[in-house]
Amino acid sequence: MALKIDGALGELFAKLQADLMSDMQEILTKSMGKFGSSFGTTGITGFDPYIVLGLTKDATDEQVKSRYRDLAKLLHPDTSPVKGTEFLFNIITVAQTLIDKQRKEKGGE
Repeated sequence: MALKIDGALGELFAKLQADLMSDMQEILTKSMGKFGSSFGTTGITGFDPYIVLGLTKDATDEQVKSRYRDLAKLLHPDTSPVKGTEFLFNIITVAQTLIDKQRKEKGGE
């Protein structure tokens, strides 16, 4: 369900929406590199799940969970007032899943 906001607030919301999408696209571009497609234990070649979530590799498990939850609240297609967030939601979900998998393979942190 899309939220309709009119007037100055609507213009501000539209700008924030555009900025969010632009920022996510930039993060994905940096993360994906040349859009590698081979899979291994760490996931997709050239895909850095930490960059996607806006974290460094030394982030704690709690920081990873917290950042994922914050982004999921913004991007979940059922709750986001912005249309077209399903792809971004799927990307952050893959990133969080890959981090969990990598950490479990290393014995946790």
